Amino acid sequence: MQHPESSETPRFALLIRLQGCLLLVAIALIAWSGVPFSWPGNTGYGALVWGAVGAVASYALAMWLTRLSLPVGRSLRRIVSMVHPILAGMSWPQMILVSLLAGLGEELLFRVWLQEWLAGLFAPTLGVAVASLLFALMHAMTRLYFILTLVIGLLLGFAYWQTGSVLLVVTWHALYDLLAIAVITRRPGWLGLGPDGQVV
Repeated sequence: MQHPESSETPRFALLIRLQGCLLLVAIALIAWSGVPFSWPGNTGYGALVWGAVGAVASYALAMWLTRLSLPVGRSLRRIVSMVHPILAGMSWPQMILVSLLAGLGEELLFRVWLQEWLAGLFAPTLGVAVASLLFALMHAMTRLYFILTLVIGLLLGFAYWQTGSVLLVVTWHALYDLLAIAVITRRPGWLGLGPDGQVV
């Protein structure tokens, strides 16, 4: 007899493989380029607190935008309803693992390697801008989502530029993703969607 959640396993496995590959690529590029980095940066281990504050504040803003009755809210609700079936059925350990891998892999790639590498070659502001632009392009499901991820990327890039803290940006990114996945799969009504994650 087939386990009721087995249909979700291939999607979860694919997400893990993609994020794992991204993490390996990021580690290889950092090792190849010799870009220096510091886990706590100049904020010490308070970076964990600042990362959590950034994640909660930015996700609260994203939730508020999604619930708006304006075109921006309707568009975001359509995006969430497209993503819901991909994430539905994930257990809490699966959600945590996907979020951690995404936070580690994407921040090591875009902030620690690309942003710092470009900053060393050109200027810090160019590093932040280009890394944020490529980060947004990787997440560009729609024009609106591109703009929103560009803003998030710029916030993360600026935070990393100012603090040099890998822990801060990884915590921010991973916790933001965990909040997003948990709300989409467990509480879609908080985003103005039906219980099945579809637009009502």
